[in-house]
Amino acid sequence: MKKLIAIFLVLFSVAAFSQTLYSGSIGKYPIQINIHYYPHKDKYAAVYAYDKQDTPLNMDGYMEDKDLILERYEKTPNSRHEKLVESLRLKNFDFKEKQIYGSWIDEVTGKDLTLTLSQTFHTIEPENSDWAEREFLQSTSAKDVYFKIAYKKPQQGKLARASKIKVLEKVTDKILHEFQIDCKLLRMSNISVEDYNFDGLEDFSCFKEEDQNIYFLRDPKTLKYYRSTFLETYLRFDQKKKTIEEVKTLCKDKLDVHFVYKLVNNEMVLIKKFTTSYDPKTDRWVETSFGGCK
Repeated sequence: MKKLIAIFLVLFSVAAFSQTLYSGSIGKYPIQINIHYYPHKDKYAAVYAYDKQDTPLNMDGYMEDKDLILERYEKTPNSRHEKLVESLRLKNFDFKEKQIYGSWIDEVTGKDLTLTLSQTFHTIEPENSDWAEREFLQSTSAKDVYFKIAYKKPQQGKLARASKIKVLEKVTDKILHEFQIDCKLLRMSNISVEDYNFDGLEDFSCFKEEDQNIYFLRDPKTLKYYRSTFLETYLRFDQKKKTIEEVKTLCKDKLDVHFVYKLVNNEMVLIKKFTTSYDPKTDRWVETSFGGCK
């Protein structure tokens, strides 16, 4: 997992990324949509939400002639396969255009509605400019709240940084929390939602840097979120055992040191430490004693 994250971050930072926020409508239903272009893959991604629901819907896209096609898939019940459920076709798409027209298609029923979009802002990064705070709708949400990441680019020639997390109530758009942060910006993917303290409530985390996360817990009485005292590193959460595991890789990725914690009053308490190494004979990672790197 750590290696995959590292590769992702390298690819993410080597070229100019384009991101654009639009407001508009599908038929008579108001929406907001973030569209991102990743040059190293020549791919597009988007997240959009209906204003009256605020549940983010994630799409992947590609250019077909002059049109941008965005598609959303859903998992098929009792199957590993996914099926195409809806698509957006943006006619003569160009980030320079302030107005975009096209269509929304229900790929299951064939229903077709008119799509109209108006550009709110457009940025290319890195770029020789600076700008004040802007926001990205995040690609994941909890049952009753959704998230936006505010970011700034205060200096020319430097990458933007995530500066604030906004937690908003679905439907009403009421701002419930604002947390100040200083994190690497992953556009629409900074936030993850999971039950981190095994109490049945949805907590959330924010990606900070490579192998680093900030964890926020939800108070079961007030339902308010607060910043936890968890280690701000990449952690694994075992929902069955109700334990938390931290793994540090040593010896040029040949040895992993595992730290296992339990929670006491939402504080991490170390209960076990062990090491594993790769055994080429069995093609497995096995528990071993640590005698130093060779």
